[in-house]
Amino acid sequence: DNLFFKVFRNIVLYTEIQRFKINKKVLFKSKTELVCYDQREYISAIDIDFDEDIEQGLISDNVVEVNFKGYYNKPLNQAIPSSVSKISFYRWFNQPILGGQLSNITELIFDYNCPFNFPLSGVLPSTIKRLSLPRYFNQVLSVGDLPSSLTDLTFQGPFSQNPEVIPKNLTILAFNGEVQNPLVRAHFPDSLTHLIFGTKCSFNHPITGIIPSFVEKLAFGYGFNQRLNIGDIPDSVVELSFHTLFNQPLVGLPQIKKLVIFGQFNQPILPKQLPESLTELSFFNCSFDQPVTGILPSSLTKLSFGQGFKQILKPGDIPSSVKILDGLNQIIEPFSLPDSIETLSFGHHFNHELIENTIPKSVTSLTLSNCFNHEILPGQLHEGIKELNFNSSEFDHPLPPSVLPSTLTSLKLGFLFKQKLEHNSIPPSVTELCLGGLFNHSVSHGIIPNSIKKLEFSHSFNQDLQPGDLHSVQSLQFGYCFNRSLKDVIPSSCTHLGLHYSFNQKITEDLLPNSV
Repeated sequence: DNLFFKVFRNIVLYTEIQRFKINKKVLFKSKTELVCYDQREYISAIDIDFDEDIEQGLISDNVVEVNFKGYYNKPLNQAIPSSVSKISFYRWFNQPILGGQLSNITELIFDYNCPFNFPLSGVLPSTIKRLSLPRYFNQVLSVGDLPSSLTDLTFQGPFSQNPEVIPKNLTILAFNGEVQNPLVRAHFPDSLTHLIFGTKCSFNHPITGIIPSFVEKLAFGYGFNQRLNIGDIPDSVVELSFHTLFNQPLVGLPQIKKLVIFGQFNQPILPKQLPESLTELSFFNCSFDQPVTGILPSSLTKLSFGQGFKQILKPGDIPSSVKILDGLNQIIEPFSLPDSIETLSFGHHFNHELIENTIPKSVTSLTLSNCFNHEILPGQLHEGIKELNFNSSEFDHPLPPSVLPSTLTSLKLGFLFKQKLEHNSIPPSVTELCLGGLFNHSVSHGIIPNSIKKLEFSHSFNQDLQPGDLHSVQSLQFGYCFNRSLKDVIPSSCTHLGLHYSFNQKITEDLLPNSV
């Protein structure tokens, strides 16, 4: 009897756990779907994608997160149970919120384009920690409207409020619209660790003496283009970024660890301007095209160049500390890159022959990006490369047997690849294979090595498969065009099978293994 009850309790417990897992987050397209859902008490997060009134009790007391998506634009009334701690409003919601309707929430997020524009006086509970206001919100806030419990606050629209309304316990403050007036140091709480002028923010005022001394992450938006002075950036800052219009000399940088620069920046960088503490430097989508000889600190481990960078690199230009390098579009001279690099990703416009010794022997992960379309010759890719990604490249050349390294474990061919594969085109070491979007050739009779565990056929593939073709595959994904019989095709090792909605072959009970 004891054994029976022990087994019974375990079965019941397992069943309950599975129900909670299955219903962790559920999307409802209509009120009827929600009313008729027989496992509402197991839902923890709910997406509302309809525009109908929600009565009290319809959202169960187990729900902790509610996302009002789609066209929802109804008064809340008493729809939100006290169990809910996070609410997000999306595209259409524009109803007044009354005091007490959001009794226990800790996060209230309005989507950037949400039209909500009603007063907040007496609305926000003392439990709230995170608030993001939408771009159209322009209600005048009074001191106290934003509770002192707030630690994370974002203004996504124009900021013209009295700065005194900003709560004093914030650790994160973000502006993502127009900041119409200059800011002074007194406007920012001493507790601030993240000060973000977002990518859409027009803030462009001098910053001398205004950044709090405990800020660790500082980001400037597209409008900022002020000259930097020594001391403008506090010593506490470890992560710094500049956006679109910034094009000033990098003067007075403290001991930051991460520097990201977007857009128009193309200033010469002098020796010692980049601190020795810097570990990550990114010229993302940046016009920067200046010599780098003698300017990059030996602390760098990650370095990214933008599409504008065309300087020919010489040995020693890239420090031997760098492990991750990406964004190179120019011709790479042999031995010009250090042997420390483990991950190498070429830039969007890179389309040069891979001369022997251009890729350091230390590289284990290689990405050839969009424009690359050169034949791969024996010896160009060294033994030791484990991951080879043609990304969305134009590469479309044959892969003769043994041209790819025998150490390869992951191979992702680009969308335009449509070459027929031969035996041993894919090394028997590969465990993950993604075939390009235009690939549509037979893979029967040993083309796919038995080592493959994860296999993805993309858009165009529509070939018959034979028993044993996919010998040990555990995860299998088919694309839009595939519509062939799967009889005796799916191996017993397979636990995941993805079919596009266009697949219309009959699936019988004995067609798929029990493992799927």
